[in-house]
Amino acid sequence: MEEEKAAISNETEIRHRGIKAMPFIIGNEMFEKLGNLGNIIQPCSLFHHSLQHQASTISKLHPPTCGTKESLCVQPTASQWAFLLVALLLLVIGSGGIRPCNMAFGADQFNPKTDSGKKSIDSFMNCFINKAAILTNEDQINEDGSPANPWRLCTMQKVEEVKCLVRVLLIWVSSAILHIATTQQQTYVVYQALQSDRRLGNNNFKILGASYTAVSWLTIVVWIPIYDRLIVPSLRKFGGITLLQRIGIGTFLSALFMLVSALAEERRRNLDQTHPTLGYAKGGGAVSSMPGLWLIPQLILSGLAEAFGLISQVEFYYKQFPENMRSIGVSVYYLAIGVGSYASGFLVSVVHQTTEGAATGNWLAEDLNKGRLDYFYYTISLIEIVNFVYFLVCAKWYRYKAMVQTLESNHP
Repeated sequence: MEEEKAAISNETEIRHRGIKAMPFIIGNEMFEKLGNLGNIIQPCSLFHHSLQHQASTISKLHPPTCGTKESLCVQPTASQWAFLLVALLLLVIGSGGIRPCNMAFGADQFNPKTDSGKKSIDSFMNCFINKAAILTNEDQINEDGSPANPWRLCTMQKVEEVKCLVRVLLIWVSSAILHIATTQQQTYVVYQALQSDRRLGNNNFKILGASYTAVSWLTIVVWIPIYDRLIVPSLRKFGGITLLQRIGIGTFLSALFMLVSALAEERRRNLDQTHPTLGYAKGGGAVSSMPGLWLIPQLILSGLAEAFGLISQVEFYYKQFPENMRSIGVSVYYLAIGVGSYASGFLVSVVHQTTEGAATGNWLAEDLNKGRLDYFYYTISLIEIVNFVYFLVCAKWYRYKAMVQTLESNHP
């Protein structure tokens, strides 16, 4: 009998592969981000990228090019829109199968019961009450000891898990609002670059407008090793830094990022009106004489906001969700990105409708020199400041899951 138990124990023992599995997991994540190579493991994603490639190379699948101020842009047809939307839908299906599971699967390769495993996980990630668990005269118990009606009576563990989810979701709301700011680095920052002086030195070499967003990613790549290998060990001497503190720093930096963006746009627009311009951009607006390098500070702040806020969110959801819901916890992170993007789009629509007939003109005009993008950035900065205050309130009230487990272990 003991031999059978030992055999069963050996079969069910979890084997943590640790760092040996990391090249495969990180490689999968990296290639998924790159797109074309990583998505070969996903048939839907592979088909998606073939569709996108065809749309960019076959002239009938996209409207004709327009690049001068005098020419009018031809709008895409319904079939061209449909082709693009199908490609994007397949991208969502492919990425949705990889991203949430890949992070949780990677973190599960380390043993959370050991100190080295906990450190490795940290590096890898870089109104319910207890009344539901109290037995009353009206509650019925099955012969095996389980409650006959789990909606009336459940275990203490399930109650604590539900309370944990409620606390996490309050933090999640703040995270979704944070993504409103980070979304801007992929949209209007590019427009700012296109209407700025993108030349390097005295030659005619120009940096691509969309390439400026790479500054944020480079900031993350440079900052994370410094933080993980130098700053974290130093902070451990003073008690360390919690996940909520890191998310709070990211939330504050997002507000600062939008404030600096507004100041940079205000300078770009003033130079356009007071100094000679440098021709016209593809969208038709005049190119300001402000060097595009002035956009780098706001992009560095954006990268730091993501390094502190967004990466910490993944680790926060993974650690604070119940163990049987860790993959869902990582999915919640991507849900926050989606909600933040939709909220940003909704905010853009509201600004378009409310400022179209205003004395200042449309804030988000296609020609940034005729709009007031800086006002839009100031508005988002104010939203993020309010969000930061909301986050501080939720963080002060929040109790980590480990604290709950400690309380339970002290009350058998």
